[in-house]
Amino acid sequence: MKKSTPIILFFAAIAVRLVVYFATHYAVDDAFITFRYAANIAHGNGLVYNLGERVLGTSTPLFTLLIALFNLIGIDSITAALFFNLTAAGLTTVILYRWSQHLDLGRFAILPAVIYIVFPRSVICDIAGMETALFALLVTSGMYLLFRGEHFAAITVASLATVARPEGWALLALILAAIVFRDRRQLVLKAVPVLLIAGNWLLFAQAYFGSVVPNSLTAKMALYSGYERFSSWQNPAITLGLNSPFGWIIWPLFLLGLIFAFRRDRLLGIIAVWCGAYLGALIVSGTHVFFWYPAPVYPTSFVIVTIAVVRLLLWLPFRRAATTTWVPAVVSILVVVASLIHLTGRFDNLRLEMASYHDIHIAAADYLTQHARPNDRVLAEDIGYFGYYFRGRIIDRDGLVTPQAASYNRAGEYRRFADSTNTEWLFIDPDYPTSLPIVTASDFAERYEMIPLPRAGDNPCHQLYRRTQR
Repeated sequence: MKKSTPIILFFAAIAVRLVVYFATHYAVDDAFITFRYAANIAHGNGLVYNLGERVLGTSTPLFTLLIALFNLIGIDSITAALFFNLTAAGLTTVILYRWSQHLDLGRFAILPAVIYIVFPRSVICDIAGMETALFALLVTSGMYLLFRGEHFAAITVASLATVARPEGWALLALILAAIVFRDRRQLVLKAVPVLLIAGNWLLFAQAYFGSVVPNSLTAKMALYSGYERFSSWQNPAITLGLNSPFGWIIWPLFLLGLIFAFRRDRLLGIIAVWCGAYLGALIVSGTHVFFWYPAPVYPTSFVIVTIAVVRLLLWLPFRRAATTTWVPAVVSILVVVASLIHLTGRFDNLRLEMASYHDIHIAAADYLTQHARPNDRVLAEDIGYFGYYFRGRIIDRDGLVTPQAASYNRAGEYRRFADSTNTEWLFIDPDYPTSLPIVTASDFAERYEMIPLPRAGDNPCHQLYRRTQR
């Protein structure tokens, strides 16, 4: 491969994501929770969602701080998140290529990078405003550095991962365990990044929030224990992408690649097992899996998949020509074409979701900004877009930034929690299992009136209600 290949791959990853972003302007609701935290930091209000309430409702303090730094110099959160995610995606692509080169995969060294560049799930996650691309970069680079024997750098990256996502602690545990078993030299020096990065964050979190565990984690566990939103099939389907042909092709190859990886190098096999365990934990977990949860381990998994492809081709009678000339190019072209067809087919759904946020959530936020009194409180679900554009005090019905909701959600007492808050406004989806008991109460119509939102008529979902009885 030419020396320019990494540069081409870097910008190809960015280009594909930019095309999808400008075609859809997609960003998930949860990202805007982080954006509100970042805005409060930039304005000197601290790492909080509601002013004066020290609750860690975002699970990515590192990404929040990065966004806040851009806010301080006048760059908005959406632009900042896109910049970090595009850069992270480009770097991940280069690492995948370099890793494959070190594995002597020949012309197939480009395949993991190509898969990641156009893999529909990864592309959508990387433009969604979340920290997914950053965490995927940390996971991929941490694994690569561990495999290369660059232990201090691997520990540093893994320590950063613990502040990027709670799952980063699992990455750090793997890397520390592997290093202790393989090379015990200078362990004290190697522990410095853990103490300076992960250790200092734990001290700060305990002192500032009173807990090292993000409230968003405990809130989700309490919320999802109270009702079933997804069927048992949907967790594996979402985790492995079984709603498209890609999942049915990639993950059987991954299992084969895991076996081949162990035969080739035990450490590589352990890395593959860690990726499989990560995905397996999501499948059997008590929480519901959203499409961005498994995405950070996809890039490393694509390396294992490519190992399987190469080994399988070695069994074919035309293997010499296949591994040196046209097969890598054909496979790469097929991956690109099939992925882009699948991606473009998702555009309408992504645009429809964005229309819901703009027509309803932002419309409700605009209305409250104009009509709510300074001390009014809003009981709300899906507090991302809504809370970013309306900066008043929000009581989170799901509990992410409102710890008091957890005990009610765990018991399924959604109406009791709503009554206990005694808020002046409600912004909820009447059809949600958690909202149905509230809106079907016999006295609900007497206590609340619905506010018609001028842009929400064609796309009803959440509704805004004002309390009429004091």
